[in-house]
Amino acid sequence: MNGRRVLMLVGAVIFLLVGLSGFYRLMVGYPINFGGLQFGQTLSFFIFIICLVVSLILFREARGRRHSDLS
Repeated sequence: MNGRRVLMLVGAVIFLLVGLSGFYRLMVGYPINFGGLQFGQTLSFFIFIICLVVSLILFREARGRRHSDLS
């Protein structure tokens, strides 16, 4: 396992955990206040979707490009 693959796997796991925390906030609905501003559930939805997509992309890249190497 080379270093690039390990870094992609670590990044994928981190993005997955952040996405799952956004999903948890969607289900539970606890408030987030930062600097006097309150962030709504819409932000958690976008965080969940974006982090999930980035995580899937990183997992796929870490797995390898077997199909694209053929062309």
